[in-house]
Amino acid sequence: MLIKTRYFGIQEVDPQTILFFTEGMPGFESCHRFKLFHEEVERPIIHYLQSLDDPYVAFPTVEPSWLGLNYELPLSQRESLLLKTAPTSSTKKRPPAEGTPDTKEPLLILVLLAGVQNAGENEPRIRPLIAQPVIINPQSRRGLQLQLTREDFETILK
Repeated sequence: MLIKTRYFGIQEVDPQTILFFTEGMPGFESCHRFKLFHEEVERPIIHYLQSLDDPYVAFPTVEPSWLGLNYELPLSQRESLLLKTAPTSSTKKRPPAEGTPDTKEPLLILVLLAGVQNAGENEPRIRPLIAQPVIINPQSRRGLQLQLTREDFETILK
């Protein structure tokens, strides 16, 4: 299927690669279908989460490792249902409890990048939104954006 993108023009998209966000993204609740795009370079840093429902909605994202971050995010039952994954999945593998199979699926975590308006001369023009990570289950192609507080998550700086 052909789609219009904000940064990459018209693109051919395999329907089997479309990501579905049941609740949309905060502020963009009507956008449910997304596709990840990146520049054609050997090791892209920025990936764009492009809405297929609104061609003007595209979120620049980066993998946490580019920022020196590693998330370990236990998921609630509701979040696990939205992602169609086993509860308490995270990107950091923990050994399974004695006698239980390891059924956790690896999840993709992305950090949104936001432009800073009115940034001073010595201030960064782009800010990572580390408390609002995007979580994607590659197997089910389901995603959601978390809204975390300091008490909700553990971020480990490498």
